[in-house]
Amino acid sequence: MKQTSFAHLGVTVGALLLVEAAFWVAVPNPALAAGLDCTKAASNVENMICATPALSTLDDTLNRVYDWALADAYAADKGRLSADQKNWITQTRNVCTSVDCLTDTYDGRIEELATIRIGEERAASYVSNPADIARITKEMQKALSEVGISQPLSGCSHILSLTSHSSSYGAFCDLGNQKKVEICEESMFGNLAVNFYGFEVSGRSLTAFTQAACPGG
Repeated sequence: MKQTSFAHLGVTVGALLLVEAAFWVAVPNPALAAGLDCTKAASNVENMICATPALSTLDDTLNRVYDWALADAYAADKGRLSADQKNWITQTRNVCTSVDCLTDTYDGRIEELATIRIGEERAASYVSNPADIARITKEMQKALSEVGISQPLSGCSHILSLTSHSSSYGAFCDLGNQKKVEICEESMFGNLAVNFYGFEVSGRSLTAFTQAACPGG
C-alpha cells in the first residue's frame, strides 16, 4: 500500500506529496552539443557510425547526455568538460576500427557523462536507454493514476536513478498543462512526490529532491 502524503505549502492532507513554493527557477541549458552530421561524414569512423543504426543511436544518446552534463557543470568546469569531450572524440573514439570498439567506447563515455556527483559522492546516474526511459515514464504515470492524478505525463527528460537505491527515479516532466514539474517515484516502498515550483532544472537539484522525497529503503 502506498504510504505517501499530500503537502501543499507545508500542509499535510494525505495520499501524495505535492510540494509547492512561490517561484519556479528554470536554468536554461547551453546550446546542444552538435551531433555527427552524416551528410558531412568524412573519416572511416564517421562513416561507420552513420552506416550502423545502433551506433547512430548511441551518438544521439551521447550528445543528449553530454548536453545535460554540460548544463550541470559549474561555470569553472564547463571549459574542461568541453575539452575532455573533444579529446575523447579525437583520441579515443576516432582510433576505433570496428563496430564493437565503437560500441564499447560510446557505452563507456555515456556512463561517465551520465554520472551525477554531489561533492565527491556518485549520487545518481542519468537513464540514457530509450526503452528504460519509456518504462520509467509509464511507471510514474501509473503511480500518479493510483492516487487519483489522471493528467498525462509527457516530455520527460533528465530521468535519473539514485546510486543508493536504483529503483528510485526522478525526472522533469510536463504534467497535463503544467510545464516542467519535478517528480520522483519509488515503487518498492511506495514513495511518490511532485514538485511544481521553486526548483532548478539540473541533475544536482533533481538528485537532492529524489534523495529527500523518494529515498527507498
